[in-house]
Amino acid sequence: WCSMFNADLALSVTMTAISTFMSIFLLPVNLVIYATSSYSGAVVKSLDWIALFVSLIVVISAILLGLYCSYTVKSHKFNLLANK
Repeated sequence: WCSMFNADLALSVTMTAISTFMSIFLLPVNLVIYATSSYSGAVVKSLDWIALFVSLIVVISAILLGLYCSYTVKSHKFNLLANK
């Protein structure tokens, strides 16, 4: 899309990375705000917070592992395989 509309690719990648990392903190905050305004306090207490944070950690660690592998492995074959 960036090349089609003559947009700034570096800005797009940077904003996507920042929003991904901010989601670690803002997703639980949004969940608390919406759950407390819509439901009773018992619903908020019954939420599985451990599962929420584990899923966030899995997503962020997968992103970081991909960035690390991309940075350290200097193989054309690896780049073709990873970017399929």
